[in-house]
Amino acid sequence: GWALSKLPSSAMPSMPAATRTWADAEEAMGDLGELLRELVDDGGFDGGLRDQGGLRVLVALLHTGPSSRAALSAVDAVATLSRKDGSHGDALREAGGIAPLVALLGAGAESEAAELAAGALASLARVNPANKDAIREAGGIAPLVALLGAGAESEAVAPLAALLGAGAESEVAQEAAGALLSLAGNEDGIKAVLEGLSCAVPEGDLFFERLCARLRRRAAGLLEAAAAGADAAALERAIERAVFVRVGAEPMRRARARLDELRAEAEGRARREYLELAAVSPPADFLCPITMEAMRDPVVASDGHTYERVAIEAVLREASPLSPLTREPLRPDALFANRALRNRIEAHEGEVLRLAARAAETAVSRALGDAAAEGGGGGEWGGLQPPPGL
Repeated sequence: GWALSKLPSSAMPSMPAATRTWADAEEAMGDLGELLRELVDDGGFDGGLRDQGGLRVLVALLHTGPSSRAALSAVDAVATLSRKDGSHGDALREAGGIAPLVALLGAGAESEAAELAAGALASLARVNPANKDAIREAGGIAPLVALLGAGAESEAVAPLAALLGAGAESEVAQEAAGALLSLAGNEDGIKAVLEGLSCAVPEGDLFFERLCARLRRRAAGLLEAAAAGADAAALERAIERAVFVRVGAEPMRRARARLDELRAEAEGRARREYLELAAVSPPADFLCPITMEAMRDPVVASDGHTYERVAIEAVLREASPLSPLTREPLRPDALFANRALRNRIEAHEGEVLRLAARAAETAVSRALGDAAAEGGGGGEWGGLQPPPGL
């Protein structure tokens, strides 16, 4: 296995000890830090080298100061290790790695070392309660709050938010909630906290309830906006955040139903593209007058016309909604599912796909037969294969 004695001699200065200067030693430590970081990135650090002193060396290099090349390489390596799995997080804590990471936060919002240290602490805090407690005991909350005040929300929110996972009875979670509540005093702060959440806000403590209430309204708005769009990944993230701050059941139900629709639409598009149906236009009455795309959930508005639900709901959220077609005022409370049209759309889509699949299967069978008749047989019939799933 790996051992520190096997590291290349280039990681240490070659001149006699009597002639070495601090600059020489600093250069050597920088080289060693970069070497260890490369081993971490390549997977060569795991196992033997880590357990035979490599981790202790990384932790020692963290103490060389936020402006040193050695510390930057070491904190980068530690941040990578902390994201890999829980065993690295436990080993880093046991090797004394949390205190120097907290110390690096003091370099301030402009420091690359502080940014990397905040990311490493965020990953460590997600691993287990022992790491959360160790961050607090090392004085980690105060410098994280200081980073918030210096405008480093994106770096400092994540480790504070991760500390909430310690649970309602944990003092560290309560202190983190208080710090996040202070940050969430305006819309920019609320946005930063929501984006940094990686677990649910605990229940019970006053700080938790106030923080959750402050975030919930924004999360519900983001959820509604994402559900009105067509980005499934954005909607998944909005649903996750909404769960973290306990948005109401009905908005969650609508969002999850919309996510199911988006996934079904993506699957349908993939099938249409595979069967070369992307350019085939649906009947005109299947198109939403707003989006000019085939409707999935057609509804009738108070103007008597049919629209895609999410498209007309976006219109109805306006201050004085008007019909996109007649420009007459719309009643926000009057939307009725057009089930007959929806059934027609689904039946038409299914029939088109069925006929296209049959045509593709027939074409492949004929091509295979022609290849066999021309003597191009073999295991793959001249390179032709039936389309998957047909």
